[in-house]
Amino acid sequence: MDWLDYLFTVPYSMLFIFFVNICIVLAGSLVFRLMIDVNRLEVQEFEVHSHDRSLNEARRRNDKAILRKLKREQIRIKRISASASRQRLRAGMVTILPFAATSVIMSALFVGKNIVLFPFEFVFFNNSYSFSIWYFLTYLTAYLPISRVFRTSPSFWQQSFKGKSG
Repeated sequence: MDWLDYLFTVPYSMLFIFFVNICIVLAGSLVFRLMIDVNRLEVQEFEVHSHDRSLNEARRRNDKAILRKLKREQIRIKRISASASRQRLRAGMVTILPFAATSVIMSALFVGKNIVLFPFEFVFFNNSYSFSIWYFLTYLTAYLPISRVFRTSPSFWQQSFKGKSG
């Protein structure tokens, strides 16, 4: 049996796809960290978040003096928010494009092959969808812990807002 044949045999195909996803997530996270200053982005996000929270609180209390002061800062906050959004968009492209490209290439290789055995029967868990489901599940399995370690996921920045404001 040739070593390439092992890639299409059930336990090895599962591990190969998982390994490819780990590599994609690691490369995407490293490029993300090189492209974007995460600490600066975190500060920008926190500033926008705290301004919005202060604005809502002033509206709720109907404090006209604070509302005027916060409205004067509105243009600067909008610029900061736009800058943070552009950075997040660039980061999203770094994450999504390699995932999509690899998905297309690998799905052509594994089309119609039995690459994973699920422990239960379900309509979508058959040979025609097994690659797509396994690829997506292993990508999420790799992405969630790695993005936490590299601090490259916006959901983790929100947690730091709570720590700074609380």
